[in-house]
Amino acid sequence: MVRQYTFIFVIFFFFYFFFNFSIPYQHKYILITVFFFKKKTHTKISFRIQDIFFFFFFFSLLFFIFILVFYFNFFIFYFYWLTMKSLFLLLFLFLSFANVFSITTEEYDCLLKLVTKLEVLSQFPQTLNGNTEYDFCSTSNLTCGTQNGVRFMNLYQNESSTNIMNYSDISCVEIGVVEFGRWNLSPNFFNFTNRLPTVSCYDCEITEINSKVNSDYLIIKLNKPIYKKILLSNIINCINAEFHSSNGDPFNSVEIENDLPNSTLQSYNQFVLGGVVRKIPDLSNVQFQIVQYYIGEPFDLNSLKNLSTHTFINRVSMLPTNSSFGPFPFPIDIERLNPTNRTDVLPHKYFASDLAFQKPDDYLDLNSSKSGSEQIVFIFRYLGKVGPHFNIDGNLPFKSFNPDLKVLYFLNGNLSYVPNFDNANDLFVLASLTNNSIGGNLKKPWIKKYLRNLDLSNNKITGTIDDSYCSTLIKVTNNSMSGNLPNCYACNLKINRFRDSFIGNNFTNIDSLNETCKIIPNMKTTEIKVEISGEILNITKLLIFGQNIGYSVMDNSYSETFELDPSISLTTEIQNSLIVSYFYTNTRTIYKMTYQSNGEIFYLTPDPYPPTPINVTTNNGLITIQGIYFSYNISVISITMNNGKQICNVVDDPTFFTIKCQLSELPNPSKNVSTLLKVDELQTLFYIDLDDTIVNNYNKCLDYCNIDNGICDYSKGICNCNYGWIGDSCSIPFFECLNNCSNVGICNTTIGECNCNSGRVLNDCSGYECLDPTCGGGNKHGQCNYLKGICNCNLNWFGENCTIPNHYVSSVEPSTTLGGLVKLFGWFGDLHDRLSVKIGKLDCDLILPITNDTINCKIGSGNGIQNITIVQNGITWIGINKYLYINNDIKPSCLNNCTNLNQGICISNGHCQCYSSWTGFDCSSPKNNGGGGDLPSTNSTINNNGSTTFENQKTSYQVLVTDLIEIDFNGNLISQYPLLNNWIVNNTEIKNGISQFTQLINETNCRVNMTIEELTKSKDINFAGIDLKFDKGSIKVSISIENYNYKNILNTLQLRMKSLVTTLSKEDDCNDQSTEINSNLENTNLLNYISISKDNKVLTGRFLNRVISDGRSTIITTSLISNDNSSIEIGLNLPHCSNQCLIDPDFSVLLSSQFKSCDKNNKLKSYIIPVSVICGFIGISLILGGSYLIYRKKFIEKDLKKKLKNIEMQKNK
Repeated sequence: MVRQYTFIFVIFFFFYFFFNFSIPYQHKYILITVFFFKKKTHTKISFRIQDIFFFFFFFSLLFFIFILVFYFNFFIFYFYWLTMKSLFLLLFLFLSFANVFSITTEEYDCLLKLVTKLEVLSQFPQTLNGNTEYDFCSTSNLTCGTQNGVRFMNLYQNESSTNIMNYSDISCVEIGVVEFGRWNLSPNFFNFTNRLPTVSCYDCEITEINSKVNSDYLIIKLNKPIYKKILLSNIINCINAEFHSSNGDPFNSVEIENDLPNSTLQSYNQFVLGGVVRKIPDLSNVQFQIVQYYIGEPFDLNSLKNLSTHTFINRVSMLPTNSSFGPFPFPIDIERLNPTNRTDVLPHKYFASDLAFQKPDDYLDLNSSKSGSEQIVFIFRYLGKVGPHFNIDGNLPFKSFNPDLKVLYFLNGNLSYVPNFDNANDLFVLASLTNNSIGGNLKKPWIKKYLRNLDLSNNKITGTIDDSYCSTLIKVTNNSMSGNLPNCYACNLKINRFRDSFIGNNFTNIDSLNETCKIIPNMKTTEIKVEISGEILNITKLLIFGQNIGYSVMDNSYSETFELDPSISLTTEIQNSLIVSYFYTNTRTIYKMTYQSNGEIFYLTPDPYPPTPINVTTNNGLITIQGIYFSYNISVISITMNNGKQICNVVDDPTFFTIKCQLSELPNPSKNVSTLLKVDELQTLFYIDLDDTIVNNYNKCLDYCNIDNGICDYSKGICNCNYGWIGDSCSIPFFECLNNCSNVGICNTTIGECNCNSGRVLNDCSGYECLDPTCGGGNKHGQCNYLKGICNCNLNWFGENCTIPNHYVSSVEPSTTLGGLVKLFGWFGDLHDRLSVKIGKLDCDLILPITNDTINCKIGSGNGIQNITIVQNGITWIGINKYLYINNDIKPSCLNNCTNLNQGICISNGHCQCYSSWTGFDCSSPKNNGGGGDLPSTNSTINNNGSTTFENQKTSYQVLVTDLIEIDFNGNLISQYPLLNNWIVNNTEIKNGISQFTQLINETNCRVNMTIEELTKSKDINFAGIDLKFDKGSIKVSISIENYNYKNILNTLQLRMKSLVTTLSKEDDCNDQSTEINSNLENTNLLNYISISKDNKVLTGRFLNRVISDGRSTIITTSLISNDNSSIEIGLNLPHCSNQCLIDPDFSVLLSSQFKSCDKNNKLKSYIIPVSVICGFIGISLILGGSYLIYRKKFIEKDLKKKLKNIEMQKNK
């Protein structure tokens, strides 16, 4: 049997090597077609023939070994030798198989064409069969995949070759990483068919890139410049795009042009752009991770201003192409970034430069926040090779820094002095000024305690270091300093990395042991508020503080300074003085703190435990207290005795476990002396017997009475618990229950809550549970009234447990007068016991199914407006005048029958179609009411109180929405809500003659919205399925009533509106006319009207007998509330709308057909008669007066004179 399997093994071995090394490369494959019956598809699978034979060979070998073991196991040595030999052979064959990678015939042909075009075919070996086949997978230039394709390609074009390489040259083979050199590339080379992970081109030549790069990483090292601009849109889909010079020649450069749209920010958060550039591009509309510029030739210095557009670039760096470049003007524009309100952009940026800079004309202002509080700021600035010119008289050339600056590197310059950084703020934590030729002594005192690290290495500084620098880890390697290092630094000189900061000087104590070093650590917690993701949180902050507590030699790492056990995350706030840990949780932990410099060990806890004495001894007034939770800081310890009358002065160095104090004199009596030990803010009262022969031992209380929960009586070791706590350690909460649970429950004193007896509820068990505690399903149906133990049902539910629907109708689709289908919409629930529907007196036959919001039924013939009655579940609902038969036989009548046939005709929908000279709802008004000619125009004004005023000459009309009223089944007023003067104007919506008002009804969730629109032109509008025509100058009012809470399911709403007229002046004219009010309110009419006429002007209001109730059209009626000689008030009777009622009336003021034009001539004629009468009367009076004077003079006075003369003559005689 062994012989047989040996033969099989040899046969398979022979065929494997025959097919692997003898037949031509392209014929090593067989093609198998596999048919998938379920999918009814087929595919072609390619196998290498030698792989098939290797498969059988491999398993025959394993079986061969098994047979040998089975038959010859007693020949141990022979078996061992044969097995090992077989395994070595198996390993050899497996490795041979593993190294034979797989590419298809098509891929072989593709690679053959590629290397031929590159003129490097001679670099690849031929196969062993002597044919002209090449083994592309056996060299380091190509790494083939085990599943076809090429995983890695590294090919250089022959230097003498001038062939232009296209993307089609490599697209015919599946490739992973591509590296190539000296290729002459076509402009569209990078538009690969399949996206490649990495493409690197070294010493390449390309004239332009005119297509999109389909690769994750693109690295090009140019041997010639690309003169044509590289569009950002062609490379933006890469993760990384870099363009470098292959030989450091700055002329091998590129120019990037941003052609992306400016309308929105283009976000490419992971994109990295770098290269030798001739110009800084405008990047105001893109967001990148990193931009790295190497300054090329020729460089456009004016483009430096584009650095101000790099608002959304996280890291910006500028580097010289070679060391001879520069100096350049400092790119101050990087400090003038445009402000942004975006919250998804990192507010802190990094700027780095290795450029040498020119001497500035004046000190530079780096405080970009001065131009706006929303500036993007650079917290990290690296200026690596500033050069000898970039200073002002040896000073740092910056007069101010951004308040958010944290790190500044200013290296390889020519400064004379150490800046004091007075113009930086407390966030400034690191400054490096190495290699700057700084001389002289360090300034004293050093006040920038928040500057954690200051590197002054490789300068010419002399003198010593002052103690004021202890809050800063200073590095002064290779200077000319001398004297003693301060204690704070000397304490840590055994740490090699720390010591390296001071070598290269002449410090006298750098090699000596510092025995005077004193470390005093403290630990405590504090509560702070922090903002995280816009939310203010209270967190616990751990503080380690004190004297010489150590430095963070590396960033926030103290591993070389001390070891904290257990370890926690630490952050430096002030070097050597304050170390913190955020989000600390109090865990009753005692930390062991071991210093690496001297091996000193400290024990600390931040948890608030009071100092706990264990035993006390005395010796001539020296009191030694042994215990725990003391302090190393003598300044926070105080001991008073004898009720505070005597002080025991702490001596020596206290520890976490021991305190010693000295009394100046012993109290009398000296037994049972009260002693108050206070450590920081915690204190303990105990009693001491001051006899030197007695050891005062104290009984420790269990768990220290849980600190704040009680006070320990050390003489007994018993806790005296505070209110709210009980137990041996005051750890059990004890809270009394309210009203002792009304004696119908058991109090849980741990939480102070009652466990009520069955049927009783509330926090003191005083309430009664309802039969169904959920009242039919929680808040949707009702709530339990615990005072009475009954359910208070919501409006839509009824019954003891609020399970019976309280139904209503909100809208109707009626039948014609001939009868037919009726659709009732509203709320009907899911329980329909003995459901019946009546329209007027007629039964409406139900059509199943009935849903919770729709009832369909069939009604007989009828007419007019009717009541609706629905009975189910023992509840009757009646809707008064809520059903109107549709009468298709009667044509809708028009208002006043359009006045007469010469002014208009009545059309089918009840509207008047007026002739050209007439307008109005009934064609009774002469046209041209918009102004012009002799007819006066109407001016309309929408007031802030929600009213609308129409003024025409001396006549003024007002339209008011006055009240919203809830009325019951009998029409009685239930609730009245005044609307007038309570409107809130929505100013943001006033546009195009449209004003919007809103108000929230008091004590309800009901919102009333009103929109008033002044129509500037005539138009047709459909409302509730009815087409309405609106004339120019009309006022359209839309009112929406939302989410009204009814007091009863049978109640409805009434919206009241009022129209009134006033006279603006008492001047008489030819149109003087008293007020006349008319209404045409017929509930069966499609349209109802009211009108107020005065002085031949008519205000007309039109009311459609339709409303949109909960999204559906249904009828309404209109009632006359009141009218007098100057006003009319109507009520729109709305259905039971649960979500929304929408009403849409309109108004207009037009001239009456009796209107007259009262011109000036007519006014003069009215004065002719009275003036003529008056003038005639005056004329006659003058004639009569004159005649009388003549008569008097001629007759009366003449006769009188004669008589006087005779009397005189008689006297003379």
